[in-house]
Amino acid sequence: MIEQAVKSSGKLLFMAPDKMRWQQNTPSDFVMTINGSKAQIKVAETKVQDFNTSSNRLFKELANIIVGGINGSIFSDTKSYTFAYKSVSDGEEVTLVPRSAQVRRYIGSIVITFDKEWLANRIEMIDSNAESTIIVLKNRVLNTDVNSNQFVQQ
Repeated sequence: MIEQAVKSSGKLLFMAPDKMRWQQNTPSDFVMTINGSKAQIKVAETKVQDFNTSSNRLFKELANIIVGGINGSIFSDTKSYTFAYKSVSDGEEVTLVPRSAQVRRYIGSIVITFDKEWLANRIEMIDSNAESTIIVLKNRVLNTDVNSNQFVQQ
């Protein structure tokens, strides 16, 4: 059991419609890229692991959650999730609960908080054991040029 929260920092890049790079710099190096149906993960100095999100159910769900949460497409997926909306002091909050029992073994719910302009600023993923991972999105830069090579690991 961890008594104190583990904090990490990094960068998240997104290019519509389905490219994402999640890079963690501290406390350890981690990079996950999603480029359409291709996903790659590299932890520290290990070899890059390739995944096909079309054939790997867990990665397909993870890609759908991350990319769909960023581009908004997840909020129309009533087949896969139930939704609860509520107003909070600085915006809106949406709670997603997976309908699939298989997915709920890993993800109990996801709570996304939006600011008044409907930009996500906090994502909380709660696993089936009620442990949570909170991602706080700060220093957001919108509509800037992003090199597409950032979505492929070498």
